[in-house]
Amino acid sequence: MTQFIQRTSAPSENTAFYGTRNPFANTYYSMFKKHPLFLGNCTHYAYGRMSEVMGKNCNLPTCNAENWYDRTNFSKSKTPKVADVVVWRHKNKSGGHVGFIEEIKPNGDLVVSMSGWNSFLFKIREVTKASGYVYSDYELVGFIHCPIEFDVPKTSSRPTISSANASKYKSYVKEIQTILRNKGYVNVKNGVKTNTLISVDGIWGNNTEQAVRRFQANNKLVVDGIVGEKTWGALTR
Repeated sequence: MTQFIQRTSAPSENTAFYGTRNPFANTYYSMFKKHPLFLGNCTHYAYGRMSEVMGKNCNLPTCNAENWYDRTNFSKSKTPKVADVVVWRHKNKSGGHVGFIEEIKPNGDLVVSMSGWNSFLFKIREVTKASGYVYSDYELVGFIHCPIEFDVPKTSSRPTISSANASKYKSYVKEIQTILRNKGYVNVKNGVKTNTLISVDGIWGNNTEQAVRRFQANNKLVVDGIVGEKTWGALTR
């Protein structure tokens, strides 16, 4: 079975399946052209990402995003899988959006990579199962399934979290904060512990990082403030 590799950073025009091999590349709708102020296009990116994981041109639709679900020849459903294209439509106006599922967390929430028309080249967004997979002002249309079955390692259920990427993974930061709070970890002010337990707000600030470092020291782990596989393991034991 093929190993699935997540994309965590933006592709370039020189990245296979996003450049000239992509049907959007040489059009007005290229994600690498400014329209008129910003880069980005969701359909260009999702087409390239599906082609990238398949290792060949995916032949997904090249129409507007909201119509992909109806016009694809791929298998599709309302149940997500890793490496699916997720299709949304605006709730109160025309138009839609597509993204690519990089990860499904144990609680069913999705980690989705995407590009945004005339707004951003690349971002990672979390979309919750509890919301019905609503994203911004978009409602879910459905999931287009990749025809390849991937081996998704269990360790990928939780990403490595640090100050460098924590803003992308607020729900995981909240999970870390909740565990540390329940274990009695408190805020520190001027190097001195206070009587205030750390907050659960999804923001990776100094108090959260210092609590992680103290936890690592207390559990004889490498003290680097990075929540990787070993720190996750200790937190969730």
